[in-house]
Amino acid sequence: CTSLAKFEGPLATSDQRCIVIDGALVAFAPAELFEYVIPEGVTTIEGGAFCDCTSLASITLPEGVTEIGNNTFAGCTSLASITLPEGLTTIGNNAFASCTSLKSITLPESVTSIGGDAFRFCTSLAKFEGPLATSDQRCIVIDGALVAFAPAELFEYVIPEGVTSIGERAFYRCSSLTSITLPEGMTTIGEDAFSDCTSLVSITLPEGLTTIKPWAFAGCTSLTSIIIPESVTSIRGYAFRFCSSLAKFEGPLATSDQRCIVIDGALVAFAPAELFEYVIPEGVATIGAGAFDNCTSLASITLPEGVTEIGQAAFYLCPSLASVYCKPITPPTGGVKMFHHNASGRKIYVPAGSVDAYKAAEYWEEYASDIVAEE
Repeated sequence: CTSLAKFEGPLATSDQRCIVIDGALVAFAPAELFEYVIPEGVTTIEGGAFCDCTSLASITLPEGVTEIGNNTFAGCTSLASITLPEGLTTIGNNAFASCTSLKSITLPESVTSIGGDAFRFCTSLAKFEGPLATSDQRCIVIDGALVAFAPAELFEYVIPEGVTSIGERAFYRCSSLTSITLPEGMTTIGEDAFSDCTSLVSITLPEGLTTIKPWAFAGCTSLTSIIIPESVTSIRGYAFRFCSSLAKFEGPLATSDQRCIVIDGALVAFAPAELFEYVIPEGVATIGAGAFDNCTSLASITLPEGVTEIGQAAFYLCPSLASVYCKPITPPTGGVKMFHHNASGRKIYVPAGSVDAYKAAEYWEEYASDIVAEE
C-alpha cells in the first residue's frame, strides 16, 4: 500500500503511522516516509510489519521492544541505519533479509535468539557491532553458536576460535565466499549452514566435529572435494545435495574409492561428479536417506549382498538411472520414494529366487513392474 499515509481510530498511534494492539506493532503506513522513530509503549514488532518499505532509510526502536518478528524489515532496500534497544531478545527469521543498503548494525547484548536468514541477501553488510560480535566484526556468536555473518566483499574466511557450532543458514547463499576454515572446538554444522555458497571451493573441517546437519553444503556447486574428520558421527540427509562438482571425499570415513562416506555401516553421502556406473562397496548395510539423490549422471548402481536397509529418497531424482542391481536375497527394508524419478524403463534386477519377495515387500511393491530376475 505505497500510498497509505495514515491510520485512524483508537488503535492508531498518535502520529497515525502505526496500528498497535496490546503492545504489538502490527501495521505501518509507509507513504513518503524516510526516517521513523517507533513510539514508546511498543514491545513487539510483528512479522512483516515494515516489509518492503523501500523508502525507509532509518528506523529507531524504543526501549521496551523485546521482539522483532519474521520478515519484519525484509525488502527495506533503502534501510541504512537502525537503532536497536538494550532489552531486545529475539530477531525472527528473515527479519532484515534483502536490506541491501545496510552496511553495519549494532546488536545489544540482550539478544538471545536470531532466526535463520535474518540477514540473508544483505549484500552490503560488512560488520556487526556490539558485545555479541566477534573481534573481526564479521559474525554474531551467541553461547558459542555462530548465528549471523556479514558477507560484503569477503572471499576467504577463518571462523574465530571459541565458536562451537554454525547456526541454521548462517552462511546461506554467501555467493562470493570461496574458502572457509572452521576452528578447533567446532562440533556442529547446522542445517543449510553453507547451502548455495556457489563459489565455495575449499573448506577445512576440524577434528572434533561430530555433526553435519541436513542440507549443510547443498548447492555448493564449486566444491570438488572435502575432508571429513574421523570424529564425525552423523551426516544427515541431503547434506551434499546438488554438489554437482563433488568428485571425492577424503579422510578415514571415506571408502577406498573416495566416492562415499560410511559411518557404522551406513552410506550417508556420495560424490556424484562425472560418475555413470557405481558398485557400492562391501560392508555397507544401510543406504542413507537421500544418499544418491539428484545424481543426474548415474546410469547403473549395484547394491551388495549385505545391504539391509534403503532410506527414503535414496535414489530420488536420478534421471539417468536405468539399471539397479540388488544382490541381497532378502529385500532390504525400503523407504518412501527410494527409486522415484529414475530413467524411463528403469529395471531393478534381483536374485532369481527373490523376485516375488521383492514385488510383495513394503515400498518395493510400487516398483513391481520394474522388478525382474537377474540373469
